[in-house]
Amino acid sequence: MKKGFWKMLATGIAAAVVGGCVEHDEGADASREIGFDVAAAESRAIIEEAGDMETFDAWGWYTSTGGASIDVFGTPDASGKYTGVKVENTGGAWGYEGERYWVADVSYNFYAVHPAGLSGATCTNEGTLAVEEFDASGMGENAVDLMTASVTNRIYRAGGNNQVGFTFHHELARVQVVVNAGQGVKVEVSGAKVYGVSEEGTFVRRLGSNAAAAWTLETITNENDTRYVFVERASLDGDGTNNQVVVLDMLVIPQGITDARLVLTYQREGDTQRTTGELRLDQNSTTWSAGSAYRYTLNVEVDAITFSGFTVDEWGYSYSGGDINIGGTTNNGN
Repeated sequence: MKKGFWKMLATGIAAAVVGGCVEHDEGADASREIGFDVAAAESRAIIEEAGDMETFDAWGWYTSTGGASIDVFGTPDASGKYTGVKVENTGGAWGYEGERYWVADVSYNFYAVHPAGLSGATCTNEGTLAVEEFDASGMGENAVDLMTASVTNRIYRAGGNNQVGFTFHHELARVQVVVNAGQGVKVEVSGAKVYGVSEEGTFVRRLGSNAAAAWTLETITNENDTRYVFVERASLDGDGTNNQVVVLDMLVIPQGITDARLVLTYQREGDTQRTTGELRLDQNSTTWSAGSAYRYTLNVEVDAITFSGFTVDEWGYSYSGGDINIGGTTNNGN
């Protein structure tokens, strides 16, 4: 059965593991049970606060008095990697299959990745998390917000706090392309795309350390095979309220962008044909960094198109932004 365990993205862990095996003890003290209690979630796409989260995968190990590393949630595959336990929101309560209980006075390490169920996501007892062939090509509601969290050296004392608090960190960059219609301009935007970047890669990070994430990038896209494409039509009026549109909203793999290009197709009222222009995206910054947001603003004027706006901020320039906190204790609470 699923048990509540996190608190507002906090993980309360009350699991007892005996002799290297997870104990299912119906008579165990519920205050020692590992549980999750997170605010209502809506989407697995772009995450701005804890309430936007639906699921994550969690791993945990403790060090026995004999020095052995004992897994809390699962069993390893042939290579010694663990797939983790899925934690999900059900009716406002966060839980997972089965019951786990703390062993008092020993040191625990916990690791997590958002969202749950990522293909090829594994973790070792040392906190090396890997996500193989991660696909970052989705946009808007289809984007996948890769986030990680860890709590190390967590010790539970009998009768003490049974929750583990995670702070999730964004491992991708957010990129938006915005088109404005200048004063006196009516324009239809009929196409936009970004190419010259990698949309897929393998992610590896040693959680619980200061080590940076390592990405192995797949093929760099060209103008014909990119999936960062705006395929709708947007009519803008520079003198009206509909004078701006976000044509691309992407969560991208951190990488250099010296080959990145933006292509925009538009037609002003009175023009006899559409115009297509191309812009280098490395004019203000040569990299997209994890946890940062990049906003490129283009203005369609009467006789020109200008690139006048560029904003870089932590996760969001107009969002709640930053890391995602899941309450509870993050240190050696008792």
